[in-house]
Amino acid sequence: MIKNIDFYDPFFLEKLKDLHIIAKKLFQGRQKGKRKSLKKGSSLEFSDFRRYAPGDDFRFIDWTIHARLKRYMIRSFWDETNISVYILIDTSMSMGFGSPSKLTYAKKISACLASTALSNHDKISITGFSDTVSGKISLLTGKKQLIYCFGFLQKLKSGGKSDFKTSMKKISQFSHEQAIVIILSDLLYPDGYKEGLISLLKQGHEVHLIKINAQPEFSKNSAENLRLYDSETGEHMEVFLNDELIKALEKEKKAHTENIKNFCRFSKILFFETDTNIEFDKFVLKYFKSQLFIKH
Repeated sequence: MIKNIDFYDPFFLEKLKDLHIIAKKLFQGRQKGKRKSLKKGSSLEFSDFRRYAPGDDFRFIDWTIHARLKRYMIRSFWDETNISVYILIDTSMSMGFGSPSKLTYAKKISACLASTALSNHDKISITGFSDTVSGKISLLTGKKQLIYCFGFLQKLKSGGKSDFKTSMKKISQFSHEQAIVIILSDLLYPDGYKEGLISLLKQGHEVHLIKINAQPEFSKNSAENLRLYDSETGEHMEVFLNDELIKALEKEKKAHTENIKNFCRFSKILFFETDTNIEFDKFVLKYFKSQLFIKH
């Protein structure tokens, strides 16, 4: 039952009922929805004027313009359509780190995104990936599908190595229509992230990237010998942990994040960052709304 799902919070989801996912670009949807489309239609929201052409509905002729310019001009309106939202969740081994784990945090965000999209008649697809696609549900629409989405999220487990480039190329092969693609990951990829993101951009998708961090379980003023393991490859190294090394690690982490930000800015990818020690509801309502990712 839905009540047994770890991240199900009906009170918090109720706060999201009047929000919707913002698309920075216009999409050509296939079904009626609540947002603008590239296609002109018959909604009540005015779009533009154009010259009358044989076959146009004469009811949309602007007679005021005709009286002034002696030209027949048609009023056109935005069509109302839905969009597709692809949620891509990194399920590689490193996402199991943290308390709560980065994967659990990603699931909570995904649950909110799914609820928001389905409430606004948009279509939703959720995919887990590591070095390959670890699970997928195809495009769904309608509020009743939310239980199915939650059940799918509940079953996702962390495991496997990271291969972002290969996974994104596989995913781009079955995402034929343009969509909002939301990626939730720690972005710890030995082979990089740029090629994977570019493969999605080439498909015409609007990409939103959410980087999820988890604080390491050591503090400053530490001084001890440690054996550090790579959770995905099993490789390890001996280090002497002290304040100098901690500062060097923090500097490297900031540089990595700054490189991601610069690439996203250049590629017109919306970038967001959070940490598992940030209260979840505050991240969703404050950070998302302040950056116009989700708004009323």
